[in-house]
Amino acid sequence: MTNRDGRAGYTLVELLIVMAVIAMVAGLGVPFFARSLERAELKSVAGEMAALMRLTRQEAIARKTVFSTVIDPAQKAAYAIEGRFDAGSPAGAFNGQVVKIPDAVKVWTPHGGLLLLEFSPAGTATACDLAVTASKADSADDKGGYRVTLDPLSGRAGVLRHEAAGK
Repeated sequence: MTNRDGRAGYTLVELLIVMAVIAMVAGLGVPFFARSLERAELKSVAGEMAALMRLTRQEAIARKTVFSTVIDPAQKAAYAIEGRFDAGSPAGAFNGQVVKIPDAVKVWTPHGGLLLLEFSPAGTATACDLAVTASKADSADDKGGYRVTLDPLSGRAGVLRHEAAGK
């Protein structure tokens, strides 16, 4: 643009309009970005749970003894131990492998409490299907999230995207 003096430039009104448009576009992107961060955190926790299960299975096979994965939603942690879990004698996590569950994440176990998964030296395991959702979710099927599954025959752990009912 040129003004009356013949100099090029933009008017204050033009600059304000451009800034308003940029602010509106940025404002529309904030909720999307926040949901993306939440999903990434859920996926990360689900992946760490599955990785812990895989590690536990590998150790059970390699050492030819029973290993267990303990998932404790109340303590917001999951860990692997050598042998079977005994609630009467606290056991430390094997090799320091502890998955800490962030406050923004909720893990739903089938019975709502402590979940014990045993891995045999043959590689088989206790069947498992747990949900990882945002902590504000009312149920395992609410607000989307991820499912962590454990096949009892093969002992293989996997992570599946779980959409909320009605989506």
